Amino acid sequence: MKITKKYQIIKFYKDGLDIDNIIGKGFNKKYVKQVLRDFKASNFDSSSNNKANVDDIKQLAAILEDLQNKCDKLNININISISVNSCNPNSINTNMPLLNPVTAFRDIGAARLKEQLNLFKLDELIKMIKVYTPDLNGIIYKQKDINVVIEYIVERSSKLSKMGQVFRTASAHE
Repeated sequence: MKITKKYQIIKFYKDGLDIDNIIGKGFNKKYVKQVLRDFKASNFDSSSNNKANVDDIKQLAAILEDLQNKCDKLNININISISVNSCNPNSINTNMPLLNPVTAFRDIGAARLKEQLNLFKLDELIKMIKVYTPDLNGIIYKQKDINVVIEYIVERSSKLSKMGQVFRTASAHE
């Protein structure tokens, strides 16, 4: 196995060294921070770290309910929300918007695309922009008017749908 800089940084971090000590070993500060940020994010998402045992939660709720029944002045309000991600690892990523505006523009045109985009919420449209029609300036991500966002998506989809059109038409005639 080839030992990479990334692997070394993660190993030093696991061994208990902080960022300054890792940088002192000769690594670039910006790279160390990025590697550790990615490492921490991947560890946070791992199933073993952030899932509680359902039986433990039920037992805790029973204890708290029992305490509330025994004490007059104790008022406990607990709101537990459980979200279940798909159990099938081959399933489609639910964070990805269902509509690709560029291909939709090619298939159905601008007017129908606008109709389809009006069915989405603002945050879904912003996700769609980030995935399919990124705004390099980042201005559209701060926009609160849904009509402006839709116009941006249609305009950008129009431009992106024309990119590479020469190759599509040439291969279609063959």
